[in-house]
Amino acid sequence: MNGAEPEINAGDRVDLSSLSLTEEKDGSYILGTGSTFLAIPPIGADVVRLLDGTRPVYEVEKIIESKSSTAVDVLGFLRTLSSNGLIGVAPEGKNIFDKIPAVLLVF
Repeated sequence: MNGAEPEINAGDRVDLSSLSLTEEKDGSYILGTGSTFLAIPPIGADVVRLLDGTRPVYEVEKIIESKSSTAVDVLGFLRTLSSNGLIGVAPEGKNIFDKIPAVLLVF
C-alpha cells in the first residue's frame, strides 16, 4: 500500500472480512484482496476469521491462544498483512454515505 502502515493497537477492532480466504490442498491458506495474495498457515486463517470487526485484537489473541495452546502475535501478523499490501488505513473524512439524506418512510 502507498504511504505509512496503519497504526493498529491491541484494543482496535479490525475487520478483515472483505479479504478472500481459500484453503489449499496442503492445508495452508491463501489470503487476498483480488490483486494481492499471501500464503498463511491455518492458525493465520483462524485469526482472519475472528478479525471481523466485532472484537478487539487482544481478544482474538486470547481466543487463538486458548484453542491452540500456542502464543500468537496478532499485531505482528497484522503488520505483515499491511506490509504486503493486504490492509491499509481508510482515508479520513466523509464517506459516500454521508451524502445520502436521511429519509423516514411511513406507510
